Amino acid sequence: MGAHDGKKVTVTYFDDEIWLSVADAFKSHLPIRNLHWKSAKGTLRNINALDIEIKRFSPDSTEKQHMMPETLLENPYLNLYFVNCDDNDAYRTVVRQKIRDWTNIVTSKRNQEWLIVYVTKQETFRNAARYFNMKGTVFDKIKADFSINKRERYVQLRLSDNDEDYESWQELMSKVKEGILISFDQHVVQYEEDIRLFDSQRNMIGWNYCRFFILKEGLALTFEAMNLYEEALVQYEELEASFSQVLKDRALAWFGSFGATDHKDDSANILDIKKKNYRDLIMQNTIPEFDFRSYLFARQCQLLGRLQRPVDICRRAQLFISTFGRAIKEQQTIVGEHFLESWIYSSCMSVVNECEELFSFTSLDDHSLMAFNAAKGELLDLARKQLDKLGIYYKHLPPSLPFTTALSEVTHPTSPDIESEGKRKFTITNKELIEAIEITDYQKFDVLYLSITNRALKAYEGSTRVHSSYRLSGDVAALQFHRKNYESAAQLMEDLPWRYGEQGWTNHTLLSNDDAVFYSEEVKKRCKSLEKGEDIVRPFKPMFTVSVTAMVDDITDEDGPYLAVELTNLLPTSYTFDELVVHLVNSQSEGIWFGVRDQELNPGSNKYKLYSDNSASGNYVAENIHMSMGKVVFMQNFLNENKKKSFRINEHPAVLRAQIIAPNEIQVGEQQYFVAQIFTGLTNIIKGTLTLDPLSEGLTFPQTDKYHAVVKIVDHGVISNEIDSEVELNVLENNQVQIPPLQPNKLIQFNVPYDCNWGAIEHKEQIKVTVMYDRKAKSRIFTAVDTVKIWLPLTVTELNIFRENCLFLKMDVTLNGCIPVRILDTSLVPSKVYDVVDSPSLASPTVNLFVKQHASFVYKLMRSKDYNLSEHAKSPSTQIRFVVTYRTLQDEVEKFVEYTLNKLLESKNLLQHSRYLLENAKEYLLKAVDYVTYGMTDVLDLGELNLVQCESLFMAHGVFKDSLIEVVKEFWQICNHSSYVDIIKVSDDLKSSISFPVDVPSSKVLNTVELIISKPNDLVVGEPCHCRLIIRHSSYWDYAFQTDNNNSFEFYYDVHVDFDNWLLAGHKKLCFTSKVGETKEFPITLVPLKTGFLLVPLIRITSPSPNVFSETVYLNNAEQVLVRPRTQSATFFIEQQHRILSIHSGAGFGGPGHHNDSGLDDINID
Repeated sequence: MGAHDGKKVTVTYFDDEIWLSVADAFKSHLPIRNLHWKSAKGTLRNINALDIEIKRFSPDSTEKQHMMPETLLENPYLNLYFVNCDDNDAYRTVVRQKIRDWTNIVTSKRNQEWLIVYVTKQETFRNAARYFNMKGTVFDKIKADFSINKRERYVQLRLSDNDEDYESWQELMSKVKEGILISFDQHVVQYEEDIRLFDSQRNMIGWNYCRFFILKEGLALTFEAMNLYEEALVQYEELEASFSQVLKDRALAWFGSFGATDHKDDSANILDIKKKNYRDLIMQNTIPEFDFRSYLFARQCQLLGRLQRPVDICRRAQLFISTFGRAIKEQQTIVGEHFLESWIYSSCMSVVNECEELFSFTSLDDHSLMAFNAAKGELLDLARKQLDKLGIYYKHLPPSLPFTTALSEVTHPTSPDIESEGKRKFTITNKELIEAIEITDYQKFDVLYLSITNRALKAYEGSTRVHSSYRLSGDVAALQFHRKNYESAAQLMEDLPWRYGEQGWTNHTLLSNDDAVFYSEEVKKRCKSLEKGEDIVRPFKPMFTVSVTAMVDDITDEDGPYLAVELTNLLPTSYTFDELVVHLVNSQSEGIWFGVRDQELNPGSNKYKLYSDNSASGNYVAENIHMSMGKVVFMQNFLNENKKKSFRINEHPAVLRAQIIAPNEIQVGEQQYFVAQIFTGLTNIIKGTLTLDPLSEGLTFPQTDKYHAVVKIVDHGVISNEIDSEVELNVLENNQVQIPPLQPNKLIQFNVPYDCNWGAIEHKEQIKVTVMYDRKAKSRIFTAVDTVKIWLPLTVTELNIFRENCLFLKMDVTLNGCIPVRILDTSLVPSKVYDVVDSPSLASPTVNLFVKQHASFVYKLMRSKDYNLSEHAKSPSTQIRFVVTYRTLQDEVEKFVEYTLNKLLESKNLLQHSRYLLENAKEYLLKAVDYVTYGMTDVLDLGELNLVQCESLFMAHGVFKDSLIEVVKEFWQICNHSSYVDIIKVSDDLKSSISFPVDVPSSKVLNTVELIISKPNDLVVGEPCHCRLIIRHSSYWDYAFQTDNNNSFEFYYDVHVDFDNWLLAGHKKLCFTSKVGETKEFPITLVPLKTGFLLVPLIRITSPSPNVFSETVYLNNAEQVLVRPRTQSATFFIEQQHRILSIHSGAGFGGPGHHNDSGLDDINID
């Protein structure tokens, strides 16, 4: 949108010679910035930037009394007089008079300000002689001569050779701003007084509205020149309001005819204010109403464009075009037929095009952008409606809906060849319309029609005006249908009913009953007749409404839980659907289908039970529902709704259940396995297959051909300890395990070996279990994801103590983790080499093992008397197994909790919720249990019951929610503060065991070492003690080979002496050769260095050969000997001491009263 070419604020200068030297510098400070104007009402307005027009002062111009507002703007706001005179005499004789003549001319003009600019060069204001001039400078004389009304109408501008003085220029520009604002304020006051005076004469004879308009617009143009567009817009809005009153009073004597008869009045840009001399016509009182209203609207839009408000332009345009269009229609006999359609179309398109150009450099927020798109879409839609009217008239469109909605009344249009009487003959001048309508070929019309419609569609979509976009899509579909482009029409039409249905437009009462039945039967026929091609997917609405009401657990129903669905048929005809299915998904994105087939769908509400072949328990959310009728599939997605539908599928006691659990017995070092078990429930299985899919990384199942399984009987939830039968389960090529026929209440178990990286660290493995089986000629699927905890709650360390004919094995058991363990029993399984001749017994029935504690168990082993070397020479094995039978306190408590909950659920017929409740009981209800405290006090403390958490757990259980909460409350009352005696009644049979392998090392030669001290009871510190080191060699522990007594072995002994206590005389380390059964003796001398009990030095026997493994039995290990101190006597003779006489006497030390020396003669020192 082009800016208004109004006049700028004018500033004049005088003295060309000086101006040429400062002109460039002066213009570099333009535009003038940061002007602040305060209106008479006290409102402060900020003008960020103001560009001015600089002209040379013309003394010959005279001011006219009654100028047009545009001419008034040519008068300067400020006049500048540049003077440069350094000579006081020259100023007094010549310059002062020139300035005085100039000021006389300026002051004679109205509302103009003036300012004297005294320009000083650098050498001037640095001249010392002039500085000390006692007469004063020329600038001082100017201030004295031209100070009027205490206003400073002078300013000094100092110039330098390199650059202008910044402060001097700032002072000048400040004076310029002050002068412009004063002049502007005077203009505004003058205009307001004139307008007020003229408006008060409105009821007098001879009052002229056009004159009032000129005055009012003069004020608006003044505001506009100062960039105060809001104030200017207010003036035009007031003019529009006053003109509305003129129209209401029908006082149009100041206007000419209605107008709209000039060439291109129907197609000219409505926002162009230069297409006609509007102001001249207004001044002459000859402007037509059509031109006047167009000019008034264009000026408002022009100011809105300067304010960068395209949204307001579009909204005002829509209001103006619609209201003024009614006035034009009343003058149809004058303007001619179809002038209105052409003018509305051209006006809408010109406004949209101008606003889109303005929008390209305007920043709008999201809300304003949506508003702009909505307003633009309405203008484009209004322009398109004119094409509907012209298209029907020129027979490019049929005279039927939806095209006739643009007509005021639906009638067959008159032929274009027949002109109505009394109407002016009019020819459309818009080139786009001419090319589209006046050619018999409708292709160009369609191009224009679709172009405008698509632009409106895009605008509506950007403003969320979905209903308007649906309506335009329907119009395009109708056009394509009329052009026999059925494929394109079908693509557009097929989505429209469902889109309206999603918006809640489901009312079909516009059709009569007969029409509704007819169309319903047509839908029925078409659904059945479609055989080829892909399925046609459509939403349920608006023909049907569907709701998934509840998940129903009926334990008497052998088919398991079902999904209750309510389907309402809004059509008056019954249908038969092929299948109705609902898809549920869980948090792992795994789905389950519920469905029913071949059911009747009657008009009104219908209820159905949907069953599933898959009995996977868990929490699910309804994802979608499908209903198929032939090739037509009706679908609804529940995830798009605000409130998602959540359901809980429980394990049904009547259907099959499969589970993977950890074994009760673990043999460390052997192949590990899980226990797979299938409980038939009330189901009679004809055949089936089981598939195990590892979900954890690193978990694999070795390939095998078959599994050995056992079958047990289950009576009222209790598994029999006796085996009912044994069976071999074949494994198919796809790793599916075949399940044999099984009767109800049977449990089949088998071990599944697995490989994974496991050890002392606790970790959990996830396994997906899938069972596909046949029952009663129906195929069903059971799926579940089991989490099995793999860990060793105990760790074991060993210590071997060899003796000549026995071995002591010490086993230390420690806790691995933080859950205490009850050790119920320990045992040592002997090997073929060793017999267990002595075992420890528990001091109490159980031993509680806590964190940072250990339990030690010592066993005595001897070589087996039945061991035959010849039979076991090839594979002799000394490995024994240490078996620990235990029960963790957590398992003990969980078994008690499981038993109590199942009893409560069974009593209330809620057993189907058992698995869900047990899983969450372990995670939430037992979260506060401190098992260390329980193990020490034998009292179970569950903490406080969190009812809010309970309610959140059972949100998806529907009608069972309150019952389950009551079960939890009863459970809490029963189990909280339960004693160990009550718990053990339920958990006593809960036992687990771990078998640890223990390798007892063999010894080719057993060295028995003994250090014989000659006088062990008479050791004296510092005296040598003669000892004999005796070494005997035996092959008792060489179970693998009988060592030949003639074989010699090389050994060396090493005496480990603590030199703080002993001195060694002799060989500390000595090599020797010996045979089995031979005894060696070596002399050793020890000298004790301390008194008291000293440890006998340690002696080790080692073979330098790596092929000889030997053990040493040191008989003096940890032996202590007593070392006495050395004792001796001596006699000393001391001569008799003489009496010590006091030299001084008196009260001092040693004087009388302080020291009594009587009796010294009687002391004898031996």
